[in-house]
Amino acid sequence: MTKVSLIGLNCQIGSMVETAEKIANRFGKKQEVVIRNGVMKLHHFSKEEDLVGLTCKTTSSLIKELGIDPVRIKGVFGSTTYTAKFLVPSFTVCVADKLGLRNIICDQVGLGCAGGLQALRNAYNQALVDCKHGETGYYLVVIGDQTSRLLDKENFGTSILFSDGV
Repeated sequence: MTKVSLIGLNCQIGSMVETAEKIANRFGKKQEVVIRNGVMKLHHFSKEEDLVGLTCKTTSSLIKELGIDPVRIKGVFGSTTYTAKFLVPSFTVCVADKLGLRNIICDQVGLGCAGGLQALRNAYNQALVDCKHGETGYYLVVIGDQTSRLLDKENFGTSILFSDGV
């Protein structure tokens, strides 16, 4: 019987916090107008934080916590929104490179939120295929978003959406 398991999960959000009150004040609106969409605060990456760096920091700590030997990692499957810096497939390639992973599969699905589920499905499918051929290993699924850097901060309609995180 072939068995594939999810063994760990980790996340990191941007360190800069913007409250609904601060957003409302910036646009001369009432706080209730901002929180109508359910957002009480947003997290954004600081100038020192970046998508690949935080992804690697978060992933490295999980790998260490789980006691995984990095040479047993067979692939990095990921999803992120498109940005000028990370076009398909460079996000997963950059993460793998920064983690020191070589000769592995790097698969990028650039579909934002829904892409995370597709990346998980792709990793699962690869694990099943490898198991059927007697190979076992670990597959990383990395998902990140830094959409706030793409939005117009002076536009009320977009400034109340999207936190950054991995």
